[in-house]
Amino acid sequence: MSSPRAAHAVPSLSAAIPNQPGLHDPYWYEATLAEHFIVEMLDKASGIRSVTIQVPAIPGIDDVMVACEDGRTIWYQVKHTRAEANLTFAYLANAPTDGKSLLRQLAEGWKTVVAQGDVELHLYTNRKLGQQAVRVQRAGVDTILPPLSEFWTTLSTLVGSAGHINEIRMPSDMEPGWQQWREELDSLSDAEQLRFLRSLHIDADQPSLPQLTRNTVERLSGIFGIPVPIAQRGRAQLDTQLRRWATSLRGNQIAVTREEACRALQIPGEEIIGDHEFPPPEPFFPSRSGFVADLAQTVCSLQRGIIFLTGSAGCGKTSIVSALANRAEPVVDLRFHAFRPLTPGAATLPQDYSQTATAAALWGDLLGRLRQRFYSHRLWEAGVPVRNDFLLDDPGRLREHVLRLAQLLATDRGRPTLIAIDGLDHAARAKTAAPEQLRGRPSLLEALVPPEDVPEGVVFIIAGQPGWSQYPL
Repeated sequence: MSSPRAAHAVPSLSAAIPNQPGLHDPYWYEATLAEHFIVEMLDKASGIRSVTIQVPAIPGIDDVMVACEDGRTIWYQVKHTRAEANLTFAYLANAPTDGKSLLRQLAEGWKTVVAQGDVELHLYTNRKLGQQAVRVQRAGVDTILPPLSEFWTTLSTLVGSAGHINEIRMPSDMEPGWQQWREELDSLSDAEQLRFLRSLHIDADQPSLPQLTRNTVERLSGIFGIPVPIAQRGRAQLDTQLRRWATSLRGNQIAVTREEACRALQIPGEEIIGDHEFPPPEPFFPSRSGFVADLAQTVCSLQRGIIFLTGSAGCGKTSIVSALANRAEPVVDLRFHAFRPLTPGAATLPQDYSQTATAAALWGDLLGRLRQRFYSHRLWEAGVPVRNDFLLDDPGRLREHVLRLAQLLATDRGRPTLIAIDGLDHAARAKTAAPEQLRGRPSLLEALVPPEDVPEGVVFIIAGQPGWSQYPL
């Protein structure tokens, strides 16, 4: 094929692009690409099992490795520029005076891992493929290297149909470039060269660093069905973990799994509302010990249901719930107090907490405690929402997950999960006497589970003073 390009003046390779000040953009570009795949991994349909940044002892293709559930590994070598520089034929195939060409590095890296199974190799860059031919001196001969964009398009087509590397016949104006490629691939056998070229993808003209960051946030938003501002907070949590995932701080745990990604998205402690882990008062009134023992025996005999613990103010309802939770073998697994309780010796009667009177506070707190106490190492496996705001703090969705996870916990342990909700009268008081405390949000009274909806393996103790019409019937 004739080449009209050769008849035109072609720029010299010596016309270099001015150097740019060195910032950390290339490192963040690489890390953000890995972060994008980590987010993608959280889509069950992605087929991604893990993502590794800077794979040890695999030079040339080690920037990002994506391991897939079907056994494939996808290796990314990342090249970023802040200058308007194209990815040229010479940049890819010419060897610097003190090293190997990028093409040779890619080939040797591929050879290191190809025995592991099905391998894809990607050269990922925000540069565009070169559009111009370039004149160079090779072995004292004036040679014109073709535009990489045209060369790669042609070669990719021929590689797909060739049965042997020697069957590939490039157009005459690309033949010098093809011979240079073959020379740079001489560490591979003929069969390996063909396999390598079939596995190689050049992903050029990819998003800039800011756009890749936006794409990652939008993907997180789409996977979890959350607004972009909430997704941005989630992405910030992942950014924090990059300090460990991309450095020696990670130790021997180099792959980021779905479980690891879920743990990274958490905001431990920040979604816990109120104080619910206090011990029973000391001294514990002996008159209550027998009642606590009988109540423990009763609740442990149930497989599902609700027990209503009621009595006048100061009779010890909260102390009894605390005693059940603080036994040597606790009966209560999770508890929520809608107020700070009155204890012996307290100088004043505590005021109700407006924060703990809402449905979102109740179910969000219980979900947070389930997540931290029982599911912290199997968030993905158990389908645990990693953050309450990823459920938009919707009481119905929060409650649904609490009931599901409580039932799963009961199945795993072979005994019912017992949840105590104390202070219903305080929630009722907030709803009637101080509705402004709720700020228009549903009261926890409106979100209690009806007896017929309590799942198998879950038992509730609900406690409060008698006589409030706001209690659900």
